[in-house]
Amino acid sequence: MALAPVGLAVILAVTCALPAGCAGFPMPGMGGPPKAEAGEPEAPPPATAAPAEAAAPPAVATAPDPVDEAEALIARDQVDAAMALLKRTLDDGSARAEDALYWIAVLSFGPPISDPEQGRAALARLLAEYPHGARRHAAAAMKALVEEDDRLATDNAALKGDLQKLLNIDVEAQRQRRGTTAAPAPAPPPTAAEPAAP
Repeated sequence: MALAPVGLAVILAVTCALPAGCAGFPMPGMGGPPKAEAGEPEAPPPATAAPAEAAAPPAVATAPDPVDEAEALIARDQVDAAMALLKRTLDDGSARAEDALYWIAVLSFGPPISDPEQGRAALARLLAEYPHGARRHAAAAMKALVEEDDRLATDNAALKGDLQKLLNIDVEAQRQRRGTTAAPAPAPPPTAAEPAAP
């Protein structure tokens, strides 16, 4: 069913309640946009603001993180260079001092560094200065293992001392059973290079 021109105008008028929404659309019975007179230049369409492109922030060259560098050196078995870098990181007050202390402790207990006292000091400092840090659990576990190793070494030394005492008692008991006293061990015979004593 075809709509009468007036009915179409009513529908368009209701649909295009805002004049800007129907700009440039001629409605029957209503004047369209004003036309330029002959010889008069047409007005340019209103400029629409182009969306502002987000300017990318300029790339800022940042210095590589010293702990990341140290970890890369460790991966390449350059332990001495990594240790030197980690110690410098601690001296200059780097924000990643907790990680530096952790790696100093780890590297100190094994070759080629083999400095257990340095490792114990790094662990103690890490746990004292960063009690809620990300490395606290690993540091606490390492400290427990080091303490257990120390305890076992002490027990081992005590057992060796006890064993030596038992051996001395056994030797003395055998001598007493034979009725002999301890005799000094004979001197070794002179070698060809050494002349015999007169």
